[in-house]
Amino acid sequence: MKKNSLENIVLLLISLFMGLQQVEAKPFKRGGVWYDLMSYYTGESGSPVQVYAYKVVRPPSGEEPYVGEISIASEVTDPDPLYEDFIGKSLPVAAIDGLAFRDCVNITRVSLPSSLIGILSGAFMGCENLTQIQIPRSVQIIESYVFNGCNSLTSIEIPNSVEDYSADLTSCEGLTEVIFEDGEKPLNLNSTKIGGKNVKTLYWGRNIEKSMYGETFATLGGEALEKVTIGGSVTFLPAGAFQSCTNLKEVIWKNSLKEIGRATFYKCTALESIDLPSGLQVIGKNAFDNCTNLQRVNSQQDGQFIIPNGVVKVLSYAFDGCSSLREVIIPSTCEEIASSAFRNISTITKVTCRAETPPVISDFTFTPATYNKATLVCPSPDSYSVADGWKNFFNIISEVEDLVSVSAPRTDISQKGNHVYDLSGRRIHHINSAPKGLYIVNGRAVVK
Repeated sequence: MKKNSLENIVLLLISLFMGLQQVEAKPFKRGGVWYDLMSYYTGESGSPVQVYAYKVVRPPSGEEPYVGEISIASEVTDPDPLYEDFIGKSLPVAAIDGLAFRDCVNITRVSLPSSLIGILSGAFMGCENLTQIQIPRSVQIIESYVFNGCNSLTSIEIPNSVEDYSADLTSCEGLTEVIFEDGEKPLNLNSTKIGGKNVKTLYWGRNIEKSMYGETFATLGGEALEKVTIGGSVTFLPAGAFQSCTNLKEVIWKNSLKEIGRATFYKCTALESIDLPSGLQVIGKNAFDNCTNLQRVNSQQDGQFIIPNGVVKVLSYAFDGCSSLREVIIPSTCEEIASSAFRNISTITKVTCRAETPPVISDFTFTPATYNKATLVCPSPDSYSVADGWKNFFNIISEVEDLVSVSAPRTDISQKGNHVYDLSGRRIHHINSAPKGLYIVNGRAVVK
């Protein structure tokens, strides 16, 4: 079924839900599974087309409940249809009705057909011994409560065909791995909590449909989450995605990511090291706020945070409270570092900014301790020393001075017989009146 917009998904959702009322109910059984006629609408909302199909339903009152391994057919024929048009006619199985398998505690496995497009609300709720379910790539809609109480599921994979997803996974107590396949189309997540309380590994391959009413928020991880992989189709991580995932230790991502949203990794206190992708442009407000054990960003050196080249903005409180930070390196692409981005950090001893034009900062981007004690290394101390915010640094030196400060000895170069040149090759005859800096003396670099 072809759909070109979120509007079509809404139309399909409504029609699937209303299918119970559109067609008179008369369930029949085939291969141990009960089916009933349904209809839904497809196509553009301005000219919808009604389509008839079958759905899997709950056994009628007095019939045996579902048990064991269930195999759902891709198409079936009603032996005694209500309507003459369907006599001897096979139709696809398009949906699993709401509550169809609710509390079927003795089913262990369900095989779903490639004709399926919708799994409706509470379909597998309470199937506590269901150990395996493979969702086909034809499914477009998974409604709420579908997997509630499926405590024997250990892994679940959501295909990239799904465009509307509402099934909270927090009540699946045995679930340890969740996979959302890579997909180009944004996923409508409906504020659903993805991170089950025991999920340790998450592969996240989808952008989330951005909210029309303000900030886009999603909960993708829980307290047990240890490892997350962000797929190559993801360009944006929503607000709060991994907030308070206190056991998260490893984040892997591709270079497609452009923006980390607000509080995405807030209070991920087990996170010690992270490599931000080279395509990143915006580090959102509170993105790594209170990651108190974060020691390395794009670096192998403890205490060093290297913001990757390409980042344009670092928003407020982005690294607030990252108390293991000692040195921060800001790329030449950076244009703005918002107020309090490095708030509540008194341990910074060195800030290197490689931007020729000083990025916009405020008097509160860094703490007073950082302004007073840390060394600012920049391309042009003259420019930075008069720029708002940057001029608060007590010690500002050039990149050249920093480069030689650890390798070039400081010495008295005023002795007679020394051949002294500046870095442009010009001979210096009166060294005592020359400014402090790097010089070539008798063929080697020294600092005055």
